[in-house]
Amino acid sequence: MKNRGYNLEHNYGHGEKNLTHNFIMSMFLAFFVDQIQEISCYTFKKLVEKFKQKSSLWSSLTSAIEWVPLSSWDQFYYLLYYREMPPETG
Repeated sequence: MKNRGYNLEHNYGHGEKNLTHNFIMSMFLAFFVDQIQEISCYTFKKLVEKFKQKSSLWSSLTSAIEWVPLSSWDQFYYLLYYREMPPETG
């Protein structure tokens, strides 16, 4: 997981009771959610193909999520992939 953009390091949680376990479980949960997204979400699959490295995708997700008001993850993924706001529906 360290080489796939998740930054799992051996030194997470030194000195705190259960902190290492909590960090690792959070990392596994994030990995699990990403795997579900890759299996079930077409737009997310296209993003992974476009960015080629997940670390680049995470960087874009992190910066965009701070300033983009969208109502669904699909709209958010559309914005990252096409670099434009998704069309209005309804």
